[in-house]
Amino acid sequence: MKFARKALVLCVMAALATGCATTGKVTMQAPPGSSALEMQKKNIMMLNGSIEGLKERIAMLQDLPVPEDPLLVQINAADLAQMNLRLELLSLVLDHCQFAKEKLEEAAAHPEKKEQLLEEFMQNRKQTMLQLEAIDFQVDKMERKRMELGMKVIQEELK
Repeated sequence: MKFARKALVLCVMAALATGCATTGKVTMQAPPGSSALEMQKKNIMMLNGSIEGLKERIAMLQDLPVPEDPLLVQINAADLAQMNLRLELLSLVLDHCQFAKEKLEEAAAHPEKKEQLLEEFMQNRKQTMLQLEAIDFQVDKMERKRMELGMKVIQEELK
C-alpha cells in the first residue's frame, strides 16, 4: 500500500508541476533531463509490474489446498480479500497515472488547453483520492480481521 501511495503522490506531483509551470506558481521542477511525462511513463511501467506480480500471488493463494481448520480457511479468505483490495487500489492509481499521462501529452500538443486540462486533472485527482480513502478503509478493516483470526489460531494452539 505504501508503494501505491508513493506512486500516486509522484503522479500528482508530476502532473501538477507541469500544469502549474505556465502559471508561474510552480515551486519545484523535474530533475534535469526528465519530464513529468517521462515520470508518468515510469510510474505506469512500475504499477503494471506490481499489478502483474500481485495477480500472480493471488493465483498462487487460490491454488493452495483448502485447509481442514475452519480458522485457517477464514485466514486464507481474509488474505485473498486483502490482496484483491490491494489490486483494486493499484489499478485505481494506474488509471489515474494513465489519465495524467494523457493530459500531459494533450498539453504538449495543445498548450492553449493547459488551463482546461489542469481542471480535468484536478477533478480526476479529487475522485481518485475519495476512492483511495474508501479502499484504504476496507484494507484496514480486513487487516484487523486477519490479525484477529491469526490470534485465534495461536490462542487455540496454546490451549
